[in-house]
Amino acid sequence: MSDLLRLDRVGIAVTDLKESGERLEKIGFERRREGSVGPEPDQGYPGLNARWAAYGLGQSEPIVLLEPLGPDGPIHEFLEQRGPGVQHIAFAVQDINAAGKALTALGIDLARQEPFHDTAGNLCHFIAPKDIPGVLVALLQSPDTQSNPFE
Repeated sequence: MSDLLRLDRVGIAVTDLKESGERLEKIGFERRREGSVGPEPDQGYPGLNARWAAYGLGQSEPIVLLEPLGPDGPIHEFLEQRGPGVQHIAFAVQDINAAGKALTALGIDLARQEPFHDTAGNLCHFIAPKDIPGVLVALLQSPDTQSNPFE
């Protein structure tokens, strides 16, 4: 299974996007892109309802900071339950269906039977939270080499 995956990014829930970003910039990260995703549900998942900013080193953007826009949504809920910290880890895969089948064969459950499309057009699967407790794990198959589920 390890040959199917590469770490794509780590999503960190924060209470103050500006302050958290400034801290990353102090240690050499560059703010590359930013945006927001509204509260509207999409493909059966609740809307993110958060602002985000992607930070990079070299060619990669390994960190995405996420700040809730209001009291509704998974980022706000995460912060209420756990405080600031790693909210998700995303792995890029070349073939999301093959990766899903390989995980299922290993006894790992996926949150859904079929992958869904995120706002950037990536195909995505979430691993069921019970199988990797404490962090949401996503698999992403990008239509190109620069996957970004937050665009």
